[in-house]
Amino acid sequence: EIDGVTKLDHALDACLLLAHAAAAAGDNVGLFIYADHVIRYIPPRKGRNQVGMIIEALHDQVAQPVETDSIAAFSYLAARWKRRSLVVNFTDSGDADRATAISSALAPLVRRHLVLLARVSDPRLKEVLDTRLQTVDDMYKKAAALLLDEDRRQATSVLTLHGLHSLESEPQDLAANLVSFYFQAKESALI
Repeated sequence: EIDGVTKLDHALDACLLLAHAAAAAGDNVGLFIYADHVIRYIPPRKGRNQVGMIIEALHDQVAQPVETDSIAAFSYLAARWKRRSLVVNFTDSGDADRATAISSALAPLVRRHLVLLARVSDPRLKEVLDTRLQTVDDMYKKAAALLLDEDRRQATSVLTLHGLHSLESEPQDLAANLVSFYFQAKESALI
C-alpha cells in the first residue's frame, strides 16, 4: 500500500482512464487479466458499452499471492488478437530476472504490437534514498533502498533491450502518464 491505497488500485485507476481516453478517441479497447491462469479476456471493441464491460470486470479484482504464468497468458492473448495494438501490462516486477522472464513471455507480442510495461513506483523508496544518514538504522535502510533502486534500473534496462517500453510513475501520476504515452504513440503512428 501507498498512503492507504494498493498498487493494484492505482493500476486499475490508470487502466480505466486509458480505456476512457481510447474509447473517446474512437479506438478499440479490451481487457486481459491473468495470474497463474487467464482470469478474464474481453476482446477489443469500440464504444461506451465496452468501457462499461471493462469497469464491471475490474471492480472486484484483488491481488493474488501466486506466481503468474506470463508465457501461457501471452500465448493465449497472441492467439486471440492479431491487429496491431498498444498492449499495456501492469506489473510490479522490480528485478532483472523477473524482467527477463516477462520479456521472454512478451517476445511473441513485441513483433506485432507496441508493448508497454507499467509500474507503480513507491515514493517511500525515494524518501529513503533522499534521507541524510544520522543513525545506523538509516544506513541500513539506505543501503537496502539503493539495492532495490539498482534492481529496478536493471529491470528497466532488460525490458528496453528486449524492445519493450517501460513506464514507471509515482502513484498519483501513473494514470496521466499512461494516457500521455497512449496519445504520443498515436501521434507518432506507432499504433
